Amino acid sequence: MVPSNIGVYEIIEEVGKGPSAIVYQATNKNTHKRVALKVINASLSSDESLITDLQRSVVVSSSLEHANIAKVYDLGEDLSYHFIASEFIDGVALQTLIEHYKKFDIDHACRIMQEAAKGLSFAHKQGIFHGCLHPGNIIIEKQTGRVVITDFGTSRALFTHNSELKNDSKRLGFIAPELSSDSAPDSQSDLFSLGAALYYMVTGERPAPGLVSTPGAALPQMPRLRAHLPKAPIWLETLVARLMASDPIERDCSAEDFIEEIEVGLESDKNGVSDMAPLGENPFQSQERRSDS
Repeated sequence: MVPSNIGVYEIIEEVGKGPSAIVYQATNKNTHKRVALKVINASLSSDESLITDLQRSVVVSSSLEHANIAKVYDLGEDLSYHFIASEFIDGVALQTLIEHYKKFDIDHACRIMQEAAKGLSFAHKQGIFHGCLHPGNIIIEKQTGRVVITDFGTSRALFTHNSELKNDSKRLGFIAPELSSDSAPDSQSDLFSLGAALYYMVTGERPAPGLVSTPGAALPQMPRLRAHLPKAPIWLETLVARLMASDPIERDCSAEDFIEEIEVGLESDKNGVSDMAPLGENPFQSQERRSDS
């Protein structure tokens, strides 16, 4: 059982649990600031290479200051517990919202992904990449609707050192195929994840691990977006298919390109899809945040 105090942090409550860590809402006793405190499982804390990778990731990602990225504050150890302290976002994970609504209105889904892309764009310009982006670590803040990417860098480190995470179907469908060999992430692998998340939001179908959109690829072909959503505009299907190509060169897209192509597409086609989550409905009613760990 985790003690009520770890380092300078006072535990308030558990907010999430996963294969690699338990996440708590906590307070920094010196600054009185609320934080998300991710306490690494004991079985992983003994992995020195993981701790080294996490230290490196925290040093890099802590430099990111952007509205669409959760700020990383600290990596520490106390009472044999290794922990990561980051900005606490009082919100709901996109994964939870998709499970609740099944599908999202195309315009709403695209606007959410544009906001996430703004965070990626900022990080990519600093040469920093997420490497393990999926709907579980994209949070929608309750009060403001702000879209926030969490676990920058640290999620990838945990993924590469945890065999249970590597076999987690909730994550694998969103991770670019070139990262399966523990290759270093880059902008194109993050854009793959963005495209996969958008596919999931508008179709309600989770991308299966190993399925990609490139015809003739060595891996099985992913069903086209319009196979699930016949009324979807062709520009959206084309964009998502390109982002989820098995070959990173075929994606040929920056986060800024993604934002612009979405904007142009939405302007060119105003037709909505009536059987999806309406924009006016409160997505947080009876929902609790599900933190990715």
